[in-house]
Amino acid sequence: MKKSKIWISINSFFAFVSAFIIMKGISAISRFIIIRYFNGSTQMDNFEMDCITWKYSAFWTQTTVISIYTIGFFVCLATALISYALYRHNRAKKGFLKLWFSWLFVIAVNQSVGLFLRDIPLKRDIYHALNWMYIPYGIMIVITVLTIPALYFLNIGNDIKFLRMAPAFDDIVSNRSRRGFYTRIALIPAVAGSVFLLLMHFYNIQLFEISELLLLIISICITYIMFIKDELIIEFRIVKNENSNNFNLFVLMLFIVSVAAFYYFTTKYY
Repeated sequence: MKKSKIWISINSFFAFVSAFIIMKGISAISRFIIIRYFNGSTQMDNFEMDCITWKYSAFWTQTTVISIYTIGFFVCLATALISYALYRHNRAKKGFLKLWFSWLFVIAVNQSVGLFLRDIPLKRDIYHALNWMYIPYGIMIVITVLTIPALYFLNIGNDIKFLRMAPAFDDIVSNRSRRGFYTRIALIPAVAGSVFLLLMHFYNIQLFEISELLLLIISICITYIMFIKDELIIEFRIVKNENSNNFNLFVLMLFIVSVAAFYYFTTKYY
């Protein structure tokens, strides 16, 4: 791999990590507001905002449980819609905003629709919310199964999002070149970024975190199905003077600020 091409993966790695932490931060803030609204106690646990009010307290009612354990889903779902709209707005422009919003969309989908695949089998947040809605566990399993095709269709178009970062037509002219470019800009950063996120709290890695990151990587891999067809991409054009082969200060700064914010808030609210 040429040195110039390495910057594609490095820039995308910075974008992936910063988008993930910011998405988790938005979700944590929304849950913090809900918990404090009901006068509950909070504590940061890695990227999650937990309510640590005594489990047998009168605090726990149907209203508080459903509100606390579903707010993250709705916030992430709204973020997915907003990030997709912002990606569409920037898709034909030069720069890395379309890459960052692409990552934010993929991560937000994983943190909303993907929660069912993570939480119901592991009996976490969404499970507790549905349980307090008196939904039988068998119905929850059906919902989990239906989530699989939903995630498939939501992620099947990721190839176009990331291939728009290609600096030259040679990167997308053939099936082989598209697959290689997508691997550099999407798969490698997702795998490296997931490992980095786990190592940020290597002393307290939990099963659900591994599950959600594996699900995120699988979402990226779904797109490889599209590379089976060796055909030209319709209505696709390279943005003139796209600079994805070059070092980008914007995503580096987002990376540094988001990582620093994680350590600050987990230390302050642990």
